[in-house]
Amino acid sequence: MTRLSSLLALLSVAALGLAGCPDTKGRLDRFVVDSEPLRLTPSGVPCDGPTDATGEYFIAASVALAPDKPILFRGDLSVDLTAKTVQLDMVALTVSGRVEIGDVITAVGELADDGTFVLEFGETTIPADADAVLPQVEVKADMTFTGCTSSAVTVCGLVDGLVTEPAELPLVGSTWGGLALEAGDDITVAPVLASCTAVAAQPR
Repeated sequence: MTRLSSLLALLSVAALGLAGCPDTKGRLDRFVVDSEPLRLTPSGVPCDGPTDATGEYFIAASVALAPDKPILFRGDLSVDLTAKTVQLDMVALTVSGRVEIGDVITAVGELADDGTFVLEFGETTIPADADAVLPQVEVKADMTFTGCTSSAVTVCGLVDGLVTEPAELPLVGSTWGGLALEAGDDITVAPVLASCTAVAAQPR
């Protein structure tokens, strides 16, 4: 059995247990321990200079414990090359139908000379209907995005921080990516780009 199939098997068991038992924290704690050797570790964020990547984006965040079950967002990215700042406003999308749900979360960070940035969202709530990892379980996390603005149509990077509820889980090794949306684009059929690897493979 491959590392990914083993991880998915553990995830299925955890999800079934959470759905059928009130001991959500205990079962997720056990899943965190069992899945630790199976998690994927991404490479660093590639960046070769700042670009004005301002626009609307379809964003996917892939947690290391379940890389093929990303959490989806619609986001508005604002890049100010003069002030050297980046701001990202995001709202979660439901697993079914990609409908906006929950509150808008916002982070502002400095834009480095090489185009990289760090966005600290702080405590964030992922509504139960937007949770693809543990369906129908609301999650709270202290989340930070590291990224790059080297392209005007895509962004990507790493996710760090800590899931705090329903159990503590480090986010190290997680990734994110975003695809710019043009007027008339249908977000419900937009391709999911949840890492810099996926972004690099996307036709420009």
